[in-house]
Amino acid sequence: MTPPAHAMIERPGRERRAPQHLHQARRDLCARISDLLCDNAVDISPRNLRIAQAALSGSDPTIASALVSRQIAGKPIDQQWFDEMARLGAGDDLQDDTLDTLARELEQQIERFASNARNARDASCDYRRNVDRQLRDLAEQQNASELRPVLERSLEMVRRLRQLEDAIEQSRDETEMLRQRLALARREAKLDHLTGLPNRRAFESRLKEAHQRKAHTQVLVVGFCDVDKFKAINDEHGHEAGDRVLRAIAECLADIACDGCFLARHGGEEFALLFEDASIEEARMKVDLARRRLSRQRFRNRESARSFGRITISAGLAEVGSDPRDALARADAALYRAKQEGRDRVCVG
Repeated sequence: MTPPAHAMIERPGRERRAPQHLHQARRDLCARISDLLCDNAVDISPRNLRIAQAALSGSDPTIASALVSRQIAGKPIDQQWFDEMARLGAGDDLQDDTLDTLARELEQQIERFASNARNARDASCDYRRNVDRQLRDLAEQQNASELRPVLERSLEMVRRLRQLEDAIEQSRDETEMLRQRLALARREAKLDHLTGLPNRRAFESRLKEAHQRKAHTQVLVVGFCDVDKFKAINDEHGHEAGDRVLRAIAECLADIACDGCFLARHGGEEFALLFEDASIEEARMKVDLARRRLSRQRFRNRESARSFGRITISAGLAEVGSDPRDALARADAALYRAKQEGRDRVCVG
């Protein structure tokens, strides 16, 4: 007799499969993601796959809405659009906030453990010294021989207390090392190792903090700088040469970053800037100064001695209002306009 469906027992070793309609839905989503990337000749990269999945599944309403608006307007869903979604960082805030929260909780737990270890060791030391002193007093009494078994057990207890204190001290040292490693990991998580600049995650965090403390009269300006025709440099001279160019541009932009500007490598050949004490025109002049300085530099291939030609950058800037994301979108649009107008220029959104 066949048991009812609700009483079926899974056989060991038999994998449990998702319901047929869910299985088909996953296949359909995978097909739509593939069509979106392939039909628009977009790179099949982890970043693009994440954006496509967020747009088509609706898991990120911002990206999904942007995709629909783009399609309604009849504009191409090309690599530029994917890059724009990546620049805006849609869908990353929750993940970054979660990581920061977990890191803070871990630091708090480490601090509590270290505090408890200190208290336990101090209490153990005080107790051991007190017992040790009393044992010495007992040993000097005339009837010490009668107390010998008690004294021996007490001395053993004192010895074990010393061992416990040593173990606690070692735990404290290990805890301090863990705290230092955690702090280092948090710093490196926001560092771009090629240029030594803060990375995109650090930039997003800095922008969020600056906007939260922004007064009504304070001006914030954000911007993107992009290396012109960078792919041609990599293709013709190799990625090592491209890395040299990125480091040189980072150094050039760092000169203006020393003057009230937060600079980060946003990804690839793109850099992000945040001016916290400059007007939009002052920010434009500073970025344009870096652009002109860079255009005067000359680079050569170290192996072939061939010149790279002029290395130029294009930039887009925008003033931050009530919504930092809107400012980033306007700065990105200004960067695109700078590219469209001939590159090697700074545009304001």
